[in-house]
Amino acid sequence: MKKSGNKKKHKIATLDFETDPFLFGRVPEPFCCELWDGEKAIVFWGDDCADQLIEYLQSLDEPLLIYAHNGGKFDFHFLHKAIENPSLIIKTRIVSTHIGIHELRDSFAILPVPLKSYAKEDIDYGKMERPRRETHKAEILEYLHSDCVHLFDLVTAFIERFGPQMTIGGTAMKQMQEWHPHEKCGSRHDERYRPYYYGGRVQCFKSGDLPGPWKYVDRNSMYPAEMADKQHPTGRDYHFTRSMPDDFSMPFFITFEGTNNNALPCVDEEGGLIFTKAHGIFSVCSHELEVALKYDLCRIDNVLECHVATETINFGDFVRHFAAEKAASKAAGDKANEMFAKLIMNSGYGREGINPDNFADWHIERDPVNALELEMEGYQLEAEYPEIQLWSKPADIQEHQYADVAIAASITSAARGNLLENLQRAIDPIYCDTDSIICRDFSGDMHPSRLGAWDLEAEADAIAIAGKKMYCLYDGGINSPVIPRKLSSKGGTLSAAEIIRICSGEIVKYENYAPTFSLKRPPTFVTRNFKITA
Repeated sequence: MKKSGNKKKHKIATLDFETDPFLFGRVPEPFCCELWDGEKAIVFWGDDCADQLIEYLQSLDEPLLIYAHNGGKFDFHFLHKAIENPSLIIKTRIVSTHIGIHELRDSFAILPVPLKSYAKEDIDYGKMERPRRETHKAEILEYLHSDCVHLFDLVTAFIERFGPQMTIGGTAMKQMQEWHPHEKCGSRHDERYRPYYYGGRVQCFKSGDLPGPWKYVDRNSMYPAEMADKQHPTGRDYHFTRSMPDDFSMPFFITFEGTNNNALPCVDEEGGLIFTKAHGIFSVCSHELEVALKYDLCRIDNVLECHVATETINFGDFVRHFAAEKAASKAAGDKANEMFAKLIMNSGYGREGINPDNFADWHIERDPVNALELEMEGYQLEAEYPEIQLWSKPADIQEHQYADVAIAASITSAARGNLLENLQRAIDPIYCDTDSIICRDFSGDMHPSRLGAWDLEAEADAIAIAGKKMYCLYDGGINSPVIPRKLSSKGGTLSAAEIIRICSGEIVKYENYAPTFSLKRPPTFVTRNFKITA
């Protein structure tokens, strides 16, 4: 299908809606919104505020580039009737779309952090209930305006620093290429080395409500540190062998038959990452293999294949530049550039491992008569709304869209290797997650801020571990109040007391008051029953 667009330079603006407060089972409806361009605020109030905004945008002659934070998962869903092609949608998040000459972008794609981490005012959301909102209109509009201003300041600072990039991963990749130019390697290379690309290690060694004391240690900038500390393979040329290399001076990828003592990763039948497979075939990168062999945690019986890099790359200059920028910005109280530097450092390695095979092209259609044409072009209908249909098809992938998954595989292997090394320096480790360890004591390299060092983030009298990413370090308990020191509850916002109850065998029901917006279905409300899984 032919795509329309406008190549005029767009003026920056920010957008935000206020809606009914979140209440389980009630889909929030917008009642006001603001468009802020850095000079004037255009405010729309009432149940038809979205329609008022659309009419206003369609009346403008000057194109705007409009950002809304988390807009692709929230605000833009109030504008379905007006959105147009071209649209960029990533995993059902609307990253970019159009209304007439104006482009709408989700700022979360370049700044994947809550807006409150930069600046955000407080308000009693009960004042936004329908019976109360007129009484508190001035306060609500002041709160709305502050969000638009804060987002405008953040987005314009980002654009001034990096240009109008679409995603943080693409921005980081561009910076990495500027500091350390390296080759994109195409689909065949990706297919060969993707099996060696795994995520972070998350593991419960013990579970339940456990008396301490316990320490939570966390490594400063785990992935950037490994990008700077290690050499990583680059390019398409590798030396192939069926024997174990004599040394580890050049990184390599190896598939072997052997044994493993909770050291090396593999994928289980459900696609999850595990480390407990005791024997069989393992496909790993040399970084973590070197650590496993050092501590006699694996044995290689038969090498099936080994690919040794002939060229390497190190991202030290890139990392040190942004680490210094982050530290200087923090010292100067510059929250924006501190945030940018941290995001850039932590986003590049993942972009190396992006899988274009998952890309999709989306098309917005207003005339159902065109359905047959779309089907002939390979599209399938994903969702229907009163005014539009949403169609998608697998993207026509170009070779240049593949980066170098071997670099991502090497960096993540180095990170898991460092975690494995430091688990040996922990006394009674009971839990680890990517760049952190919970243990009774720790003798690793400690420093509160130095790149790659470990920092003591929390201490507590006890810990309740119910499963992966479901734990609470806490003081008190029994006959005294529970004081959480570190809490994680993936999949729901649970209290320390609830996690402790789960560890005692209870099932805790969780209801998420915030609805989940999706392009493919009406808003839904998540209900989960949490129980101990470790």
